Amino acid sequence: MTQEEIIELVRDIHPEIDDEGVDIVYDNGEYDVDVRFTSWDCLFTAEIYSKYGEVPLEMTSKTMTNLFDYVVDLHTEYMRDLKSMIDTRDYLDIYER
Repeated sequence: MTQEEIIELVRDIHPEIDDEGVDIVYDNGEYDVDVRFTSWDCLFTAEIYSKYGEVPLEMTSKTMTNLFDYVVDLHTEYMRDLKSMIDTRDYLDIYER
């Protein structure tokens, strides 16, 4: 699997995002994907295993950086949207009584 295919595989998986971070965990029958980002300590891990091997696939630093940027962007967007919803709720609570 090429580095571009690894990036594409991860980006095609629906992430689980919350205020603590991002989890991308998936098993497509051929590969096990486990990419996690924890926002409060900026902990990032990315491992992809082939069903036919016991060692994670090799990823270059460029691929790891790309995946890190991807999950950080997902989390940043989530937090911005959450803040916007909270601001809207607070505005409505104050001014729409």
